[in-house]
Amino acid sequence: MQTTRKSSLRYCVQQLPREMGRQRPSVGHIARQMKSDLSKDNQAWQAVYADSADVDGFRQWVRMMFDPARAMDIGEGYGFSPFSQHAGLLSYRFFKLFTALDERVYDKSLDTSFEKLKLIWNEQGFVNAFIRQENLEDDFISSVAKAGISLSDSDKASILDGKNKKTNTSSRKAVSHYYDEETANIILQREKFIIERFGYDVNAVLR
Repeated sequence: MQTTRKSSLRYCVQQLPREMGRQRPSVGHIARQMKSDLSKDNQAWQAVYADSADVDGFRQWVRMMFDPARAMDIGEGYGFSPFSQHAGLLSYRFFKLFTALDERVYDKSLDTSFEKLKLIWNEQGFVNAFIRQENLEDDFISSVAKAGISLSDSDKASILDGKNKKTNTSSRKAVSHYYDEETANIILQREKFIIERFGYDVNAVLR
């Protein structure tokens, strides 16, 4: 896990360039990542991963994950992108994977404010259907239709039948147990594009 790991030359030379979609490592990127990793507070990261049932630890993890000052700790090239200043890691991954930005995702002049991200998606996005885990069956049926594939009523019924037979064996508490107003607002601000794009209700976690 990159957040809890101290400086690794192997990571910087081999894995980091691949994560950034580059064939060759940049000397500047290697030096900057190595320097950042050497000063990283590994103990603080290890503490928030120590107990998955620790609510205070989870909330501290949220604060750390969305803190622009800790963006280099996360890896994946996130700290080299202007996304780290205005948006969260999920938004960075989304635009990196599903738009034609390519290398421009690391352009320091790229405006990653919420309103601009909506424009970028409309202009550069190349995916028109997503299947979300929390809405798996319905999204699958909708995506298949968008792909021009016809499903019979029987096929749809079989797919939806799997949804009705799901059992949740997780012992975790409701989402509202983990978030407080501060951490919910952090998510709302930093992942605002993702939340609006997929119609998530962050306020629901506080109910």
